[in-house]
Parts: sequence; structure tokens; C-alpha cells
Amino acid sequence: MPTLRELKNRLQGVKTTGKLAGAMRTVSTAKYSRAAALKRQSAPYSEAASLLYERAAEALGKPKNKKKDGRPKRRRDDGFADEAALPRPVIVLVSGNKGLSGGCDHELFAFFAKALEGYDGPLVITCGRKAAEFAREKRLEVMRDMPAQDVPAYSEAAELADMLTALYEDGSASSIDVCFMHAHNMLKREPVMQRFLPKQAHASGPENAAVKPIFVPDAKTVKKRLMPELRTAELYSWLLDSACAVQSATLVAMRSAYDNASAQAELLETAINRRRQQEVTSSVLETSSGMSV
Repeated sequence: MPTLRELKNRLQGVKTTGKLAGAMRTVSTAKYSRAAALKRQSAPYSEAASLLYERAAEALGKPKNKKKDGRPKRRRDDGFADEAALPRPVIVLVSGNKGLSGGCDHELFAFFAKALEGYDGPLVITCGRKAAEFAREKRLEVMRDMPAQDVPAYSEAAELADMLTALYEDGSASSIDVCFMHAHNMLKREPVMQRFLPKQAHASGPENAAVKPIFVPDAKTVKKRLMPELRTAELYSWLLDSACAVQSATLVAMRSAYDNASAQAELLETAINRRRQQEVTSSVLETSSGMSV
């Protein structure tokens, strides 16, 4: 049976844990609110940009450095030994920075590991510290580790989109996919894999079959100036979606930890009070026995 001092020490530790969990819950609540607000505000723009991106990519056709089958041509200075050595697929793995999100990261990494089976020698770009740790643990072939903020900025998405576009256009990557957690709401999340490049055009409905985009001032200018912005908008929406999933999972985990610590503290306080009462009762009985003798 633990002594009174041991119970007090245990109570102090539980209260400290509860305070830390409460502080983390408050921080994750603020970050989730910011990420959710940005996602909600940018959703109409991102959806319109994605639709416009699909239509423009379909109308502009394949880039000049692509073969008839859609694969990038091999560069002369890329160091490939022969024509059979083609560019490899690239996967961007987006995660959080801290291991406080419960099973969110575990679910994402399990989905990612299973998805890798469908790729032929993929290269990985990590975005977030937990993704970088997972890649090192599994000894994946990582091209680059990208830093990630808990609430991503548009400039961060623009930098990543420019880098990915350059990899694809210069023939270093045959395709680029992004793996992240999609947040349906605060309690429901699921891992997804989205194609970044080449853009997969969806089948157009009969009402849009005869509609052809008009490029002003010309297709070349639109491709140079507009397409990067559309790609960045789509990627930014995915980064915000991942941030909402991670922060909501962290919020739920820290709320549970805080509630559990509070419940445990109440039990310990009750045990301490009972132990004190027992000691007082024992002292009274000893005193009464001594007086009667």
C-alpha cells in the first residue's frame, strides 16, 4: 500500500501532466481554428482554380518534353545509362511536426506504406518532421526534406509547387502524387493520395463537350503565368486540409489526456483524504487507549 507521501507525489505528477495537456489542448484549438478558417475562406477559390486547372491543362495538351505516352523524355545530361532507365515517380508525404495527434500519423503512414506497393521505385519528398522521421526509419529513398508549419502559409505552398513543377517539367519525375490526411470534420479523417502532375482531366459532360477555352492574350502566356498559380492554389488546399486533420487529432488527444488526468487527480485526492482521516482516527484511538490505561 502506498504511503501518504507517495500518494502526494503521484498527485503532483498527475496535476502537472494535466496542466501540460490543457496547455497543448489550448494551443491545438487555436491552430485548428486558424487552419479551418483559412480552409473555409480559400475553399471557393481552390475549387474554382482546380476546375480551371483541369480545363486549361486539357486544352493546352502535353508539354513538349513529353513522349506520346505522356512520360517525360530523358534529358541528355541526366546521367541515365540507357533509354530504358526512365524518370521515377515522386510522392510527397505530408504530416505534422509533433507526435501528439494520437493515431492520425500511424493511419497515414500505414496507408502510405501500402500505397508504395503500387509504385515502381518511387522517390519521396517529406513535408513535416514526423514524415521525415518515418522515411528515415523505413529507409526510404528521400529526395528532399521540406519544413512544414503547423498552419501552412501560401508562400510555403508556392515554394513546394514550384519545386515539384520543375522536377516534372525537366524530366526528373514521371509523375508526382501527394499523400496527406483529409479532414472531413473534427472527428473524421482519412488518408488520401492526390495526383499533382500530370493533371488528370475528368470526363466532361455533354453540355461542356463543345466548349473550348479561349486563352488571352495567348496560350503560352497563360501557361507561364496562370498555371503555376492554379497549381499552388490546389496544393495549398491540400496542405490546409492536412493541417486541419493533424490539429483536430491533436486537440482530441489532448482533451482526452486532460480529462483522464483530472479524473485520476480526483481519485488520488480522495485516497489522500481517506488516508489522512485514517491517521487521525488511529491517533485518537491511541490517545484514548493511553488515557484509559
